[in-house]
Amino acid sequence: MRALNALENVDFKHHSGIISHFRKTYIKTHIFDVELSNFITTAFDMRHFCDYDDSYDIIPSEVEAQVQNAEIFLNAVKLYIDKQLNDK
Repeated sequence: MRALNALENVDFKHHSGIISHFRKTYIKTHIFDVELSNFITTAFDMRHFCDYDDSYDIIPSEVEAQVQNAEIFLNAVKLYIDKQLNDK
């Protein structure tokens, strides 16, 4: 998401600002599928639980799902950025 922000010369201090901007700029305008927003929500929630819940355990299948989601997200963003750079 920060790479997308760099294309626009914008940045935010907090994760919530980055996520909010991504959703407003790229999800609500249908540049990216809402599925990517769901990936962000799940990853952010898991990070929060891991940071603040001492007894939170992640099972291997959750980790594998997060890795797959991250790859899908990364590929979608790469394609978009490449297109933006090539259209200039």
